[in-house]
Amino acid sequence: MEIVGSLKHENVVELKAYYYSKDEKLMVYDYYNQGSVSSLLHGKRGEDKVPLDWDTRLRIALGAARGIARIHVENGGKLVHGNIKSSNIFLNTKQHGCVSDLGLATIS
Repeated sequence: MEIVGSLKHENVVELKAYYYSKDEKLMVYDYYNQGSVSSLLHGKRGEDKVPLDWDTRLRIALGAARGIARIHVENGGKLVHGNIKSSNIFLNTKQHGCVSDLGLATIS
């Protein structure tokens, strides 16, 4: 977890704290109020919800790719996310994709 906690990049959701015990495992990440890519693509659409245009989708994908690249390069390539999916990609205030859920990452 120290490796995950030390990872800092604009396209990676930062791990703020964690707690491990025999019965409970907790991780605290930054909050992204724009939600996940999954919720934007598949969530309920109200009148105020506009489908993502292709420029926005590209910006999200590029941000996520930068975050994944950073994760895989960090610590000599020993850290692998292993669970990339739209519900683990969140949008920052610039609508760039940010990778989350590194608690499932593995050290190779």
